[in-house]
Amino acid sequence: MGSYVFVAKVTDDICHGAVHYANIIHEKLRQNGYYDDEGQFDITDQLCIAINNIEKVRRSLALMPESLGWQGIQVAMEREYGETAGVQCQDTLQTMMGSADEDMVNVIDHVVQHVGERMKPDFRRFLRSLINAKIQLQIDDVSVRCNKETLCMLHKFIFKMYKCIS
Repeated sequence: MGSYVFVAKVTDDICHGAVHYANIIHEKLRQNGYYDDEGQFDITDQLCIAINNIEKVRRSLALMPESLGWQGIQVAMEREYGETAGVQCQDTLQTMMGSADEDMVNVIDHVVQHVGERMKPDFRRFLRSLINAKIQLQIDDVSVRCNKETLCMLHKFIFKMYKCIS
């Protein structure tokens, strides 16, 4: 029982630390003006690194069960207190880890959602250009004339996000 309490406390501390880290990074982005709606919006290396770091910490949580020997603790709890206690032990640890994972995904989603919101005007402008284009114009002509800038920006954004996250 003592090792379970210790591992549960360590798991809880690691999970809280990971969520706290994600919240600190989120706050630093806010302090650096990332969430300001004024001015030009750019995908910066800082933004990509922030998302990547939160994701890296989130993925490292998946290593906890093996690193902290959850399976051995479950077996010991089952031997000492019965199968129900072992299953409950495992469920509690998994719930802590799952909650932290969900909280961190929510932070990442919030940041990525903001990227989408900031890019909306450019996409709307592009779509209006397509809709208002004369029927006799070829789609390629409209694309070259109307969306070259938007597509270049989108391509750079996607490439930069991919490069930073992978």
